[in-house]
Amino acid sequence: SLNLYAGTSCGIFMSADNGDNWTAVNAGLTNTNISALAIDPAVSTNIYAGVYGLGIFKSVDSGKNWVVANAGLTNFDFQIFAIDPVTPSTLYVGTFGDGVFKSIDSGANWFKVNTGLTSTDIQALAIDPVTPSTLYTGTWDSGVSKSTNSGGQWTAVNTGLTSLDIINLAIDPVTPSTLFAGTFSDGVFRSTDSGEHWTEVNTGLTDTHVKSLAIDPSTPSTIYAGTFRGGVFKSTDSGSNWVTVYKELTDTHVVSLAIDPVAPSTIYAGVWDSGVFKSIDSGSNWTSFNTGLTSVRISSLALPSEGLSTVYVGTEGSGVFSRTSIRKSNSLLLYIPSIISGRITD
Repeated sequence: SLNLYAGTSCGIFMSADNGDNWTAVNAGLTNTNISALAIDPAVSTNIYAGVYGLGIFKSVDSGKNWVVANAGLTNFDFQIFAIDPVTPSTLYVGTFGDGVFKSIDSGANWFKVNTGLTSTDIQALAIDPVTPSTLYTGTWDSGVSKSTNSGGQWTAVNTGLTSLDIINLAIDPVTPSTLFAGTFSDGVFRSTDSGEHWTEVNTGLTDTHVKSLAIDPSTPSTIYAGTFRGGVFKSTDSGSNWVTVYKELTDTHVVSLAIDPVAPSTIYAGVWDSGVFKSIDSGSNWTSFNTGLTSVRISSLALPSEGLSTVYVGTEGSGVFSRTSIRKSNSLLLYIPSIISGRITD
């Protein structure tokens, strides 16, 4: 069976029967408004939770118990985590208003790494899976910045972007010099030179408010985009052309997508006001699985699949929010923009 986790305004819930029943796993949490989530790519029982207004908590037993991991943080409006795939004791968190914080001791201590950033309103973080000292950040109003020294220095890389409101970033797991940026109003942009230049790739994309991106790990030329009003779009040519693949979805506001890295024809979609949907045929058909969820307003999904498969589901309220994919070995994390920041708008 598939273990599922839900981060909500009422805390974190776990289901051990594919979502049929849910149990709270909040021991040690002193606030239950969950605002960000990350899974250790090497040890999937290690989980980090950003608690809105309070700080970061860590669990080493799949969420059964939580301890605070806050030292050095000065902002608790968490948007997204990113974990170094080679050295998971190194991790980053993006905040809205105070930039990027870094920890090199598994979250015990944090320090700012904002030198060179022109905006501290972080929306996206992505780590190069081959060279993890290379990171990208997307901001609400200043585009994409890049660091080649593990966050020590950032440089804007916006040539070709017509929108600087970056909602999400996705890196090709096979060719990490290729990456994609989803924007608030101008659709998807692609870079094939590590962010130095960007090209709009929107043919067939009828909704250019892109909430989520997911790249097929086995066939990286296949990409899925979740949009604000248009549902799910799919491209099989690295974003050059898009077609809709959402059929059974009862609501088209798709705020999160995750692909099973072992069986990439299996895709999960988090749909605002309609819950979690699953496709086992590469997006052609979708079914919902929501029984027991206290909220069907989904904000993010995370799917690690080494050992026991676990899907983490974030729902409305203060839910689990963030926005970029990081892939290491058999693990995939997908992050979507924060709903509590009020930036999901008409």
